[in-house]
Amino acid sequence: MSKQSIFIEIETLFDDLVEKAQDTSVFSSVDSAQKILQLFLKLKKPFEQSILEKFASKPPDEVFNIIKQLFQNKNTVPYFQSMISLSFFFWNWARQFEPLLKDEQYEEITLSLIYGAMGYKLFDTYFDESSTRQKDNQHQFSPSHLYLAKYLISQQESILFATFPNSVILKNKLDFYNRLYTNYGLKEIKTRYKSCPVTPDTVTLLGHKSAPLMIYFTMILEHSGFLNRLDDYETMFYQTTASIQIRDDLADAMADLINGTITLATVDFVKTIDYPELIHQPEKLEKAYKKYPRINEVALANLHLTQKMLSKSLDICEKYQDNMFELFISSKLLALAETLARKESA
Repeated sequence: MSKQSIFIEIETLFDDLVEKAQDTSVFSSVDSAQKILQLFLKLKKPFEQSILEKFASKPPDEVFNIIKQLFQNKNTVPYFQSMISLSFFFWNWARQFEPLLKDEQYEEITLSLIYGAMGYKLFDTYFDESSTRQKDNQHQFSPSHLYLAKYLISQQESILFATFPNSVILKNKLDFYNRLYTNYGLKEIKTRYKSCPVTPDTVTLLGHKSAPLMIYFTMILEHSGFLNRLDDYETMFYQTTASIQIRDDLADAMADLINGTITLATVDFVKTIDYPELIHQPEKLEKAYKKYPRINEVALANLHLTQKMLSKSLDICEKYQDNMFELFISSKLLALAETLARKESA
């Protein structure tokens, strides 16, 4: 495969990914969201070109296979969709603060987000496969994947440094958020098949899985002179993203069990079975889980925990009159209240 042909193939993958994300995006009918989607398409060429230049010494087939595996992973479309939605949210949220950034700066930030999204997606794959390979003694994550992940994240960070050249906290905060993310990933690896990495008292640690995204909000707060709000915004961010993760864990309970991931949704159930034995028998594991009598009770407890965290986040929004975050969190609370009403009446 020539360099030119791999460029064309990667373009096709990128187009397909954006198209799928657009088809499933809840913001697909919103004009500003459409602008974000078009921006993602506009930025595909610098994204692809930089990868090809960085890996010019490597066989094109190897580079293409890595990108293809990343873009066509079954979890990549919803992940990429969430990045588009985040860009849409961030684009509007940042406009609450003066002085406004220039449109070109927003475009650079969005490109940074693409690099970061792909880089951390590869790292997520690394953490997952580092955990599961001890079960099946095989994994597909090569050193080239890890090298590409580091490169993509370095590109993300380089763009941020260029966009915010006068920042006095960017370097320290990038390191800090990356450390939170890495430490939680390692914690997940160590507890896989054994225990849940969080408890109801430490549940905000789940938000550290999204910690690298906090840098974008931090930069706007610094740019607009509101660093005095940063501690509260970090708390709100971790609580909110942790609450979203809890909902995801409830929906993915069975899949997580099969993969060896114990969450707050399944930690009590695992104590009632011979998990190390059933992990190798997914059909029996699924049958046992469906018969678990406390499924609804555990779900309600997790949903109430989520409600508590979102309510605290909403208090922070109201404290600073942050309309965008308030609208987002209020919509989550409204949907949650409807879910709780259905489950409590069941």
